[in-house]
This record gives sequence, C-alpha cells and structure tokens, in this order.
Amino acid sequence: MQLKQLQALKTVHTLTIRSLVLHEVLPIFDHCFSQFVPSLRSLSLKGMQCENAHRLMEFVRRFPHLDDLEIINPHALSVAPPGSKGPRQQQPLPFRGRLVLDGFGPFVQPLLDLPGGIRFHTIEARTRLQDLTKLLAACSSTLEVLSIRCFDNGEFSTIIPKYQSTEGRSADG
Repeated sequence: MQLKQLQALKTVHTLTIRSLVLHEVLPIFDHCFSQFVPSLRSLSLKGMQCENAHRLMEFVRRFPHLDDLEIINPHALSVAPPGSKGPRQQQPLPFRGRLVLDGFGPFVQPLLDLPGGIRFHTIEARTRLQDLTKLLAACSSTLEVLSIRCFDNGEFSTIIPKYQSTEGRSADG
C-alpha cells in the first residue's frame, strides 16, 4: 500500500503488523501510524524486529486506547541496559481485553512497568514460566480466561493457582 492510502484509514480498530523493523519505524511513527491513534483498540505484532523490550513498549504506548495486545515471535528482543525504562507515558493504557504472548524474551516486565498496571481479562501465553508468574499476579483481580502452554528448561510445566480461603475471616479482613 502507498503511504497516502494508509493515511486515509481513520477508523481502524484492529491492526496486525508482520515483520515490523521497529528501529526504522519509530522515528517516522507519525507519518505511518498517527491516523490509527484515536481509534485503535487491538494491536497484533508478529515477527517484529526490536532491539529491546522497552523500545517495544515505546511503540505500544503510542496507541493510548489499546485493550488487546498480541506479541508473536519477536526477533532479537533483549533486555534494555540497566536503569533504562524508556520514556514514561502519563496516562495508563486501558489493557482490559486480551493479551497473547508467544515467544521468548523479556517483554513481560516492561508490560508490568506501564503506568496504571495491566488489567487483561484474557491471557493466552506460550512463554517461560517465570514470566507468567509475574503476569498472572498483575492480572489476578481481572483475569477471567487463561490459556497457558509453557516450557521451563525444554519441558512442559504446569501452573497450579494458589487460592486463599476467606472462611473464618471477619468482614474487616
């Protein structure tokens, strides 16, 4: 598609991008994606190339109305240098819909570092167990649907949720 045709699309709610080279797109974000900012509710990134997870979140944060996020097989995703969290967004993202994570990489912690936290109702994950534990804890009050396929050291792992009984507690806690 020509850039002018893409700029005419002002009511797109769902956007799927394959093989995005993030370091090339971030500097020209406004020319390529600004028309989607007011209406975009669901973003799917498949096979994206990115130098680190904080740069990925920098891209995601530019869509302030996102409910759904899908990150599939990111390439060359690494941890950012210590102490770098990237620019912070003032307003929290809604993130009250569906999260799909498929692939290895340190992209869970930058999600957890977003202002206002995350409130996904559905999580579909195929990633490392250690990342899932943090993710599940962050969404424990809103999570309704959970689908997990995880590997730890090359073997299937099982997550067993821990429930606290409220029996015997007073109304005050």
